[in-house]
Order: sequence, then C-alpha cells, then structure tokens
Amino acid sequence: MGAKVVLLRVARIDDDRTGCAPVLSLMNHLGDGIPSRQELDGITNAVDRSCPLGIPVDAAMKMTVFRVAVHRRKDPDYRALGFEPLMGLVRSRPQDEVLDPEAYTHWEGLAETMQWFAGCR
Repeated sequence: MGAKVVLLRVARIDDDRTGCAPVLSLMNHLGDGIPSRQELDGITNAVDRSCPLGIPVDAAMKMTVFRVAVHRRKDPDYRALGFEPLMGLVRSRPQDEVLDPEAYTHWEGLAETMQWFAGCR
C-alpha cells in the first residue's frame, strides 16, 4: 500500500508580536488523491481526538489543530517539505476563529506528523 494524501486546512492566520503563523486543521480525509472541490466542501475537520482519520493512535498523535511557525530563516518552508497548497479550494468555516492549536510546531515537525498519518513512517 502506498502513501496516502492527508489534508490540512488553514483555519486562520495568527498574527501576534512574534510574527504571523497559520493555524491548520487536520481534515477528515485519508485517500489516494486530492478530492474534487465539491468533495472538499463536505469534508469535516478531524475532531475525534481519540482516533483522527480513523487510525488508532497514542496520545502523542491525537493532535488535529496545529500552529506552524518558521523559527529560523534557514528552516525549510512548506513547499520544500512536500506540502501542496490548494489555494481557494476550501472555504472558511464558522468555528475557525475559535479552534485552539493543540500543537505548536515548525514545518519539519508537521511534515513528520503528516507522514505518520499517511503511512510513510
């Protein structure tokens, strides 16, 4: 079985004294490809912390909302780590402003977590 596509949605951009960082919500999708726009609109956030994406997980992998920051200029950005933006394809949702990040990470850390979800680890 090959790697699966894991979807994240930008819920909002946090802007504070330390800089701007996206707050990303894991979507309830684990598949072989990118869903159509119609399908994307119907995919919910993966809010079941006990088993996101239907994968039994331990406590360390129950996080579904991430705040991602670039800590140093030499750190790789999202594109260098295999993230592909689907700009404008997923609409904002009413709960976006109140989603609290469960993990504060950087792009490399998020990539490792997503690889685990996708079955690459």
